[in-house]
Amino acid sequence: DFWATWCGPCIASFPKIRELQTRYKDYDVVILGVTSIQGYHIDQANARKRIDCKDDPAKELSLMPEFIKSMDMTWNVAFSDGGCFDPNYGVRGIPHLAIIDPSGKVRFNELRPKDPAEEAEKIDALLKEFKLKTPASPMLKAEDKKAAQGS
Repeated sequence: DFWATWCGPCIASFPKIRELQTRYKDYDVVILGVTSIQGYHIDQANARKRIDCKDDPAKELSLMPEFIKSMDMTWNVAFSDGGCFDPNYGVRGIPHLAIIDPSGKVRFNELRPKDPAEEAEKIDALLKEFKLKTPASPMLKAEDKKAAQGS
């Protein structure tokens, strides 16, 4: 999941990523958030206050643990030296999801987090393909969750 602190759609996708992290916590799946030094930090917990960190990457990095905690990011986060718009994964816009198989090959790319069940379907198929432990049942689609809650 490629993202940045200033990206509203990225922040909005975090609950969906969290659902995937919860689903796969006991499986051979790694959910990894990838961001980079931006030169500033957006404090989401403090009215989206912009904090200047130009020429001070250590300051920006020091703000990330609190950001990760406040956003309830339950998955690992890595910082790319190349920026969050990583050409190795074709990232031209964020949020951007890439699903990489166990052999290291990018199998699905340029996904935009919508319904986590869509990504789960792809991940489950890869787990089966590589003969790895797979969740017993498919993840409920958002529309099915709503219908179940309404009844």
